[in-house]
Amino acid sequence: MNQYEVLNIRPKTSVHNNAGITIMRVKIIFYIFFLFTIFNYLYANESEMWEFSKNTTKKKEPRNNLTGQFLLLGIIRTYQIILSEQQGDACNFTPSCSHYAYKSTKHKGVIIGSLMAIDRLQRCNPWSWNYLNIYYQPKWVDGRGYRLYDPP
Repeated sequence: MNQYEVLNIRPKTSVHNNAGITIMRVKIIFYIFFLFTIFNYLYANESEMWEFSKNTTKKKEPRNNLTGQFLLLGIIRTYQIILSEQQGDACNFTPSCSHYAYKSTKHKGVIIGSLMAIDRLQRCNPWSWNYLNIYYQPKWVDGRGYRLYDPP
């Protein structure tokens, strides 16, 4: 008989519920994505997004409520805020691939913007520097160095 059976107690063990933690992380990411999607819908114009204190009496233009476009832009913004920082400075291009996808989707629409973003992601690889001065021009970006300039 050991000491635990005599006292009729069990030693405390630290058992982590990994499935519960994973579900909690997924819920948090979903809530953050949901909030950024709503934020993106409310402030669809980028010039208004950071001007909370300015009193603008500008006449509001009617907006197209394209749910697919707002959903896709919300997904891109969520990626930029949550995952892009963890990857570091990996993109060869300026503007970066996520900014390119955001701008092309916003200006060209969901279908054409998505196709442009997919094309850009396929071209973003270490061998894209081989096409310097053929398809792309170098551009100096502060804090990032030389990048290939490819506007949307």
